[in-house]
Amino acid sequence: MTVRIALIALGALAIGSPLSGATAPTVVDVTAGKPSEFAFKLSKAIGIPSGIVVFHVTNRGAVPHGLKVCAAPVRVRAAKANACAGPATRTIKPGGTATLTVTLPRAGLYEYLSSIAGQPAKGMKGLLGVKVVTAPPAPAPGPTITTTAPPVPTGTTASPAPTSTDTGAGSQLFVNLGCSSCHSAAEVRAMGVPITSALNTSHPLQFPNGPLTASQISALAAYLSGSER
Repeated sequence: MTVRIALIALGALAIGSPLSGATAPTVVDVTAGKPSEFAFKLSKAIGIPSGIVVFHVTNRGAVPHGLKVCAAPVRVRAAKANACAGPATRTIKPGGTATLTVTLPRAGLYEYLSSIAGQPAKGMKGLLGVKVVTAPPAPAPGPTITTTAPPVPTGTTASPAPTSTDTGAGSQLFVNLGCSSCHSAAEVRAMGVPITSALNTSHPLQFPNGPLTASQISALAAYLSGSER
């Protein structure tokens, strides 16, 4: 299924209600019925900004399908619902399309599933990771300060600036990977689940840049265990 997601600024009160202050939409195309008959394929399912989301659904399968988005976020890390309250498309025949517009006002995990009875139980469901996005305040104007590097003594060479070989410390990774859009560090620590290489296969959502490296997992483990320096 192809999903087009139009995003605007935070301000909705409930799922299905409009927001004001619209910005240019982000469009994501997705397919239903492929790669298997009872599956959804979304090009983006994590780090979706809160607000209005427009799903443009295309049925590429051989039987009718439909999309429903559950109205309330969940705290679990896997899609379990086979039925829920929330808006849904009409039944989409093979080769057909439909559009579903919802409002996801809060950060969290929202389940989506087929609106056709019996299909969610066959695995036609998943999770959307939503985060609240706010614009940072504009920096206050200040004086312009010009500095001059001290001269290097004759007969010596300047030391090269240090470089980083990874994406950053664990706390930075927690934000950059979108982890903070679904759960807090305190919540992960309270779960007591060790951060190991198994994270690449046990995590319900894909990481934006593919599986984590060993150094990234070590940095996250250090941050979440409180031993990061």
